[in-house]
Amino acid sequence: DPRSTLNEPRAWINHFLIIAIVAILTIAVALLFASQTGEALRSPWTVVPKNFFSLIFIANLLAFALGFRAADKRFWTHKWIVLVLLTAISLIVALIVYRVGYGFDPFVHQATESLIQKNGIVLPQKWYYFGQYGLVVLLSYIFQSGVILIDKLLLPVIAAITLPTILFLSLSKLSNNCRVVF
Repeated sequence: DPRSTLNEPRAWINHFLIIAIVAILTIAVALLFASQTGEALRSPWTVVPKNFFSLIFIANLLAFALGFRAADKRFWTHKWIVLVLLTAISLIVALIVYRVGYGFDPFVHQATESLIQKNGIVLPQKWYYFGQYGLVVLLSYIFQSGVILIDKLLLPVIAAITLPTILFLSLSKLSNNCRVVF
């Protein structure tokens, strides 16, 4: 019964930690959006406020505390979600800060993906048009979104999900102790 777990003091603390982490990461993302620029920068970190780093540090400390507190298997999903969020925030910094994009390459890819979406094919056909380009076009149809948004989010979203999953599954295979996994 899920309600019985909320009556435990340990569960309340774990839920509080998760809510605090999500709130802190939301503020950090808001800081990134406030730092958006159209200027050509060598690094997005030059415009990101110092508060962002403090928030990420606090979120990681809270995640670390959650890892030690939530030794129960019921919280494995929560820990995985926290790892995904922490990974995602690290991967989307450049995506958010650079308003236009970084480099010339994305514009070429996005134009090709838009042509494939519109015409169904681009000539001359290259082998990589069937891979990422095809996936971006397919996802844009599924989610009814533009190819540019899907193209920008594809790599960070896949990496934010797969990296913590691989880490989590690898550590869980190595140890039966739930505390070691997080």
